[in-house]
Amino acid sequence: MGKIRTEPSMLSPLTAALASESPHSMSANEVWGGVVKDFTRREMTEEGDKLLAISGIAQQLHLITGDEYLAGSWKLSLMSELMWSHDLMFDVAKCPQPARRPETYRAPSWSWASVDGAIEFCGSPSYPEPVAEVIKCEVLLANSSKPFGAVIDGRLVIRGPLRSLEIDKVLQYFDLGPTGFKGTRKPRIILDGNEVLPVSSAVSLPDSISGDAQVDQRIWLLEMARYHAYPCGFVLRQASQENHRSFRRIGWFDTRSPWFDATWWARDTSIETITIV
Repeated sequence: MGKIRTEPSMLSPLTAALASESPHSMSANEVWGGVVKDFTRREMTEEGDKLLAISGIAQQLHLITGDEYLAGSWKLSLMSELMWSHDLMFDVAKCPQPARRPETYRAPSWSWASVDGAIEFCGSPSYPEPVAEVIKCEVLLANSSKPFGAVIDGRLVIRGPLRSLEIDKVLQYFDLGPTGFKGTRKPRIILDGNEVLPVSSAVSLPDSISGDAQVDQRIWLLEMARYHAYPCGFVLRQASQENHRSFRRIGWFDTRSPWFDATWWARDTSIETITIV
């Protein structure tokens, strides 16, 4: 969104408070990031109201920036706002709602609004250095007269380094969730809400489950950006058997670790254009 100075009088009380902390340096993007971070730590009475509840602030920022709103993010700062994960350092005792995806559709999987629980953005608009490129982003509104309200569909077409990984290799190479903060210091994966990894090939599935119905045992890692030499980005599952280039986000990965093997990473990674729903 650029370095647009915000006037507290033009914003809601929440955004005005944020702007007043640093009135000379706070951009609209920084205001929005602070609003979202605070908002995801608040209790929601109706899980379907997440985008509606923040729509008033979004409308006010749109009046300032003129930017296009995309299911909780902004077109001009979309790359940085796609880089989010659950905030595992947030005191769970203070979090009124656990990290999970709601049962009913609320937003595309790439949007922070698709999950409940405290989230954090993983970088600024310029750091970590973006690697992927957004080709197209489209959102279908529940009501076309309410551009800052509920959505019923959304597609992100993005191009970047993509690699697939068998789940057995995932468990060898990555720590999952909070263990990455205090365990072996491996690269880590933070799953979105109550998402789970595919069934390991080491686990025997019942004979009653046909081969066609068995869960795909791979995940995909889309490199979104780099902290110096360390890739970070989306953890993805294939969205359908019919379209091999369509995926859902299920988490965020971060390879900043002494265990990271750059040669191993580059060996099976190719530049791909995919759709995330």
